[in-house]
Parts: sequence; structure tokens; C-alpha cells
Amino acid sequence: MNRKRTIQRIICFLLIALCNAGSYLQAQSSTVWPLKPHAGDSLHIFYNADSTSALSGNSNQKFVKVSVHQQDGGITWHTLSLKGEAMQNAVFRIPEGAASIALRFYTINKDDEGAAKLLYIYQSDTLNPVAGAYFDDMFSPQAALYFQKEVKTYPKHYLAYGKFFNIISLIEPQQSSLRIIDSLLPTLLKAEKAHAISAGLYASVCVAYAKTNRLPAAKPYLMKLFRLFPESEETAFAFSLYNYEFYKSGAGPTEEDIHSYLIQLAMGSPMSAVLRDPNVIEILSSDDQLPVENLERILLPRYQENKVVYHALSQLPEIYLKRNLKPDFAKQMLDEAIGLFESGSIHHQYHLSVSQNNLYTAILYHQLARACIALKRYHDAIQATSTALSLISKTNAEGNFKPKMLLTRAEAFRGAGNLNMAQADYKQLYQMGEISAADSLRNLFPLCTNKEKSVDELLSALVNIKNEKKNFATAPDFTGTDLSGNKVQLSSLKGKIVLLNFWGTGCGPCIVEMPELNKLVKKYEGTRDVVFLALTEDETASLSQFFANKKREFKYTVINQTGRAMPAYQIESLPVHIVIGRNGEIVDRSVGARKDIYNYLDQVISRNL
Repeated sequence: MNRKRTIQRIICFLLIALCNAGSYLQAQSSTVWPLKPHAGDSLHIFYNADSTSALSGNSNQKFVKVSVHQQDGGITWHTLSLKGEAMQNAVFRIPEGAASIALRFYTINKDDEGAAKLLYIYQSDTLNPVAGAYFDDMFSPQAALYFQKEVKTYPKHYLAYGKFFNIISLIEPQQSSLRIIDSLLPTLLKAEKAHAISAGLYASVCVAYAKTNRLPAAKPYLMKLFRLFPESEETAFAFSLYNYEFYKSGAGPTEEDIHSYLIQLAMGSPMSAVLRDPNVIEILSSDDQLPVENLERILLPRYQENKVVYHALSQLPEIYLKRNLKPDFAKQMLDEAIGLFESGSIHHQYHLSVSQNNLYTAILYHQLARACIALKRYHDAIQATSTALSLISKTNAEGNFKPKMLLTRAEAFRGAGNLNMAQADYKQLYQMGEISAADSLRNLFPLCTNKEKSVDELLSALVNIKNEKKNFATAPDFTGTDLSGNKVQLSSLKGKIVLLNFWGTGCGPCIVEMPELNKLVKKYEGTRDVVFLALTEDETASLSQFFANKKREFKYTVINQTGRAMPAYQIESLPVHIVIGRNGEIVDRSVGARKDIYNYLDQVISRNL
């Protein structure tokens, strides 16, 4: 084995020398050695900066993101800096248990998509890829092909079934995915009867039932996983899919007995794979009975090792802020996270759009402001909140985050002694329908400079300000078809208030909020001046199957085949609610699920009727 390693090193050194001499692979931008790597090998990664398709500019630092897909279904990410001049290189040691590796090359402001590679990890004694090598390939229109390759070579690697069930439920119509899953499920149940005890087997059966709306049948398998394989990746995989389907059913965030089990894991097994799920941390952090020390044992090592996914960087600081603990440490963590976003590092590691990057940066700045208030650094808090507000200005996130940010900035202005500016923020809040801001306006009125003679006169003046004076954007026009085949065009509805709900049948939060949206439609059903439209990119056949379930009633007029409506409204996640006023202008936007969606939209309608 040592002789083999020595030969590999000699070959790699020769490759580097040839590449730097400009006589090798000039037409390619990337290559690797060995071509058929094994676990434990050092993977030598080469990037030819002189190739015609390479990222421009030798002076720009180039990186390679290494995504390791493991045999047990887990994924780890590693970012390496490329070194060298014309032929740049990096070395990555392939961990035990790796199944495949994806490579992506980029600079801070650009990606080289043509250089990307997907490598299988091979068995040391055969020419076959190891079990799980095709998991990443399954995320494609050829999912069935790669699934068959996997189970043909490794029929007892049962986790492949669960991975396939998850993917097929996303890309196939509901009835079609049900047929496919039910045709394969007997193979797993037969293995169970033959006493095959396997985390992958139990996880796949759990996923099969969960993805076909049979949660009572799925739960016993999830509980087996918790009991027999509490720390495994397979358990984390099954739990995430089961709990998401449970959430979609509208029954709540998680079941009480499962919640209790998660608490037990947090208390006794902080390294469990299931605890790495940001949704699990959200569940646990809301339980005041769980000491913050237990949450730190789960999260701090991941922060220290840079293994926290971008949208979860705010989680531990938020825990500190909610519990009034360690504001100085929270501020330090937030400063570091903001630096990652503002440098462009997060933006290109995760392929974020500019608006997504700005939104997560704004959330971190808002948290930073709250930490500064706790530290009585009010001027820093004002600056941080103002930055956050500017980042979400005129985006779909305004409805969700602007009121909270204004409230935080008003608190900072009060702490800094600038009561007139605090009052200005409370005025904005009151105009946005935040009635509680009236109490703050009453308290501040005697202490501020006002042209009105009384606070009641001030409140009345705020209500009477006409929306036409505001700088609203014109809503992009679109044409679509409802489920009865009727044409609907937005421009024909001018003079009415139009509520747009962008949603999808695979979006759990979209489904959960439907009952609240139905209540809203019922309230205004006698008002011809209010129109409710639900826009989706789902095919008509899929929608018909979705609504065949009588529990799924949606009183909005469901519209699809709307062309480029989603990009025109900058829809990058679901659900999104956009309210269009009588003049055809966007008067309000809200992105993501919110518990107060009925009251929120009701207030927007009332202000604009």
C-alpha cells in the first residue's frame, strides 16, 4: 500500500510540473487525480487558470467547494483555497464512508460551472462505485435510472429506496409517485419480515409511508429509529421528511412525544445527526425548560468548525438574545456572520441570489441591533437597524421584517435620547396597521415637537394620509388560466384590490396557511372590490390530484400557466403574499409563512379599501 501511495504522489508531482509548463490539459479548466479514488486517498484537484473557459484573472483568489455525499446519506461541505499560478491545485483527503464527491470552482464574484465535477468513490478491491455513490445523481430527471443502478449493485443498501422515494415524490405527480412507491414498498417489508435490522431499511419504510400521506403507518418506524439508531444520519433523514409531512397536515410543528424525545437527545446525545437540522434547533430553542448550555453543546462546535449552513448562522445569537444572555458574545458572532455575507463568500458558496443574500444580511443586522441595545450601544443599534431596513426596502420581505425593525430602531432612538426620531418610527408603524404603536405615540407626544395639538389629532392625521402620496411600484401584468380553463388577466382588475398568493403543492407552509386564507376570502365574499388569486407553476393535472383530497380546500381562485409572473414579482421562495391597490400598484408584500397571516392581510385590505 505504501508503494502505491508513493507512485500516486510521483504522478501528481509530474502532473503539476507538466501543467505549469503549459503542455498539459490547456483546453480543460479542471481535473483530478486519482480518477477512481478510494476512501482514505488524497484527492489532488487541479484548476487550469489559463484555459479558455477558466475564471478570469490570476489575481482573483479561486476556491473549490467540496461536497461529500456519504454512504449513510449525510452530506458535509468543505471549502478549499486553490494555490499556484497557471495550474492551481488543492488536496483533499477523502473521508471514510464517502460515497461521492461534487466539486465546484468559483471566485468571490463568479462561478466556473463548466469546471464542476461529480466523482464516485470506488471500492479498493473491485471496479464498482461504493454503496450510495449514485445518491447525488438521483437528484435529476434520470432518478429512476440511477436508483436501479444502485439497488442492482447493492440490493441490501436499503437507504437508496428512501432517497428515491423522496425524489420521486418531488418530480412526479402525486398519483404516479404513489404507484411507484407502493410497487417498491413490498421489497422493504419482505426484508423486515426476514429480520433485517437496518437504519436504512426503517428510514426508507418511514419515508415511503410519510410521502404517501400515511403518517400513522410511518411513525412506528420513526420510533424504532429513535430507539435503535438515535444518532444516525438515516434517523435524521427519516425524521426531517416525516416531520415536514406532519407539519403540512396542519397538526402543528411536531408531536409531543417526538418533541420530548428530541429534548432527551439534546440533554444526552448532543452530537446526534438529527440535532444538526436547523428546524430541530428551532423546536428546541422555543422550549424554555431546555438549558442554554445544552443548546451550546449542540451548536458551538458547528460554529467553530464553520459547518453551520448560511440560513442558520443567526440561530445561536437569537437564542442568546431571547434569553437575555451573553449579548457581547452574540454581537461577536453576528459581526463574523455579517462579514461572511458582505465579503461575498456565502453568496457564491451557496449560489444565493442578490435578494436572498441581502435578506439574510438584513436579518443578521437586525439581530446585531438588538445585541447593541442590550449592551446600551444605542447609536450602533440605530446604524445596524437602518442598514437592515435599507436592504429589505421595496422587496417581498418588507411585510415580514419592516415592522420588527422599525420597532427595534425606535427603541434604540429612545435609548439614545432622540425622541423625535423614535416618534417618526412609531408613526410609520401606526400607518402600517401596528395599532400597539399608538401607546408609544401617546407616551412620547408631550416630549416631542408636533404641529398637532393632541395625540388624537396626530393619530387621525396619520390615518388620513392618502396612499397615493406614497411611492408604490406598478404591479407587473400577467395572464393565466384558472382550473376551469377561464382566462384571468391582472390588468382587467384595475380598480379592485387584488391579493396574490404565490404558492405550490409541494410547499408545506403554503398548505398550512390555507385555512386562514379561506377565512379571509369568506369575510370579503360579499365585497366585489376585493379579488383573491393564487398563482402557481404546478401543472393542471397535478393541481387536480392535489385538490382531489377533500381536506385541501382553497377558496382563492387558483391560477397557473402565468408565463413569467414569478420572476416578474421576484419570487424566490414560497409562500409570498402581494397586495395590489386600486391603482394597480403594489401596496404590500410578505414572504414566508406567518401565524398572523389572516390579521395581517385583513389590516392591509382595510387600509386600502
